[in-house]
Order: sequence, then C-alpha cells, then structure tokens
Amino acid sequence: MNKNLKVAFVILHYQNIEVTKESTEYLKKVRGIEKHDIVIVDNASPNGSGQLLFKLYEKISNIHVLLNSQNGGFAYGNNIGYSYAQQQLRANIIVVMNSDVNIKDEAFIEKVINYTNTNKKVDILAPDIIVK
Repeated sequence: MNKNLKVAFVILHYQNIEVTKESTEYLKKVRGIEKHDIVIVDNASPNGSGQLLFKLYEKISNIHVLLNSQNGGFAYGNNIGYSYAQQQLRANIIVVMNSDVNIKDEAFIEKVINYTNTNKKVDILAPDIIVK
C-alpha cells in the first residue's frame, strides 16, 4: 500500500472570489493537506479576482494560483490546471473541481488514497453530489 501518493486539487475560478475562497478554505481543513497541493486556475476573470487570489495565497507554499491570459472555456481552464498538477507538481491523484464544490470530509485525502491503493485499476472517482 502506497501512502505516499501526492494529491492535487484543481479549482477552476472565474470572477466569484468568495465562492473560490470558501472552497479553498474547506480544503485547508482536510487532514494532511499540507503534504498536498491546491491549484486555483483563474480563467482570465475580467474583474481582477484572479490577481486578488494570487496575492491572498502567494505565501502559502502548497496553494498555486495560475492566471490564464485568455478564457478558453471550462475544459481549457481545467486542462491548464490538470497539466500543471501532473507535470509541475508530479501529483499521482488529481481532483478536478468547480469553485462551488466544498469538500467537508476531513478524511477525504486518506479515503481517496486508501481507495486508490486497494483498487488497482482506478482512473476516475466520482463523489456523491449533495445539492442544498
């Protein structure tokens, strides 16, 4: 069992800074997050919120804010974050999520790593989605 897998969370951001901050703050509460990474991809928000997020998190070593120069759409933004997590951060597990997703399970990383270790052919995991 490999407990040393690296997890990266990719959050696609566009204009709504409060929603992205809330999602990020929930991730910061997940056990073990300091050994893993959060990648926020600003999809060229015209309101300057990407730059504000960059300033807010620039001193936190495991939070990376990427500022796209163009908005290429949903898939484009997610692909930028996924590529960064895979190539630059060398993440073994990449969680791609919208900025309005709040992971409230503090054992989330442990559960994903344990599931991945016990199921050798895992390519995609999908959560139960609970709508307010």
